[in-house]
Amino acid sequence: MNTYAERMISDRIGGDLAGAFFRVNWFAPVIVGLMAIVLICYGRDEDPMLEKARAGGEEI
Repeated sequence: MNTYAERMISDRIGGDLAGAFFRVNWFAPVIVGLMAIVLICYGRDEDPMLEKARAGGEEI
């Protein structure tokens, strides 16, 4: 997360920049988990898309 967002969080919680850094770190596991879910779902969607493209006459 960039420093701009961390400073915005700091301003929101009363100017505590160190507290903002710690709060950002609490969201990191959630973000990684969501990215893992997206990657898993992306792999599942690839095969049906290829089949639909072939059925539509696309060269793959």
